[in-house]
Amino acid sequence: MNAREPLPADLGADAENHDLRQLLWHRHRLVQMRTTRVMNQLHVVPWNEGLRRKKASWRPAGRKELDGRATD
Repeated sequence: MNAREPLPADLGADAENHDLRQLLWHRHRLVQMRTTRVMNQLHVVPWNEGLRRKKASWRPAGRKELDGRATD
């Protein structure tokens, strides 16, 4: 098969699978938006404590530092 050739008809998804894929993609986007929103809200807490680590707060070293501050 060549990259310029169209895909055979039997490789395409039928209508039922297409609808399920669309629903799954929609749910994925909703979860992604919710996760981003929660991470943005949690990002503010260490920021207010004086930690300016941006995305590094979510890495293992940053998580360790945040966990250590939570017990103080």
